[in-house]
Amino acid sequence: MDHIIPASLPEHNYNIIASTALRMNRLDPHMYDSYSNYLLAEIVRHGSVPLGEIATPWVVPRFKRNYLNAQNPNAVPLFSSSDIVRANFSASKFISKKLNARNISLCKVEKDFILIPCSGAYGGILGKGILTGDLLDGKAMSQHVLRIKNRPDNSSMDFFYVAAFLCSYKFGYPLITATRFGKDIPELDPEALKSIPIPNIPNELQIRIGTMFRKSRDLQEEANRLENAAILEFERLYENSVESN
Repeated sequence: MDHIIPASLPEHNYNIIASTALRMNRLDPHMYDSYSNYLLAEIVRHGSVPLGEIATPWVVPRFKRNYLNAQNPNAVPLFSSSDIVRANFSASKFISKKLNARNISLCKVEKDFILIPCSGAYGGILGKGILTGDLLDGKAMSQHVLRIKNRPDNSSMDFFYVAAFLCSYKFGYPLITATRFGKDIPELDPEALKSIPIPNIPNELQIRIGTMFRKSRDLQEEANRLENAAILEFERLYENSVESN
């Protein structure tokens, strides 16, 4: 893609005709960001497929949470948007599996989903995507996390290549965050994400990139497991030494 997108763009201003802006029904300044607009135009010019033809993005409805202490046997971890962008995945909140049973079922994600924080401060966690693996398979995600899954009829793109593109800071991130709306707390609309163009590069390159990205996900999760096992072993040794004294 380096032959398509330059490392930097010359500084210049865009003049938007008022009638055009009104027709778009969007007056947000970020809709006219020079880099994201240039990126969008170049990807479309070189051949692309809209995300909506490859995958299905959606969000779950908001619901009242009944929080519990992590040690409560009735507690179920609920991952937030900030939890999933940590180097070590861990849930910061726990809710009742009895009082929130239906909500937990709706919030569960599966392996090989793309998760994107869709609510929060721009420049923070908003729009930073990850690819789920075994560690997050079957876990409940809050309504502030947008889900994207491969469409059963997708035959045009390698889904792991699509994940790599959407999770990239140079390409996916500016295109995703350019669709944000709201002033104090920006939000992402899954319907808007359907129009994001995915570069239609040769299939062998898609597979190569997708394989590398999936492997990086697996290695990160293995690192998470080893880190947690080491910490747990230390805690057990410490507790045993305290008891023996």
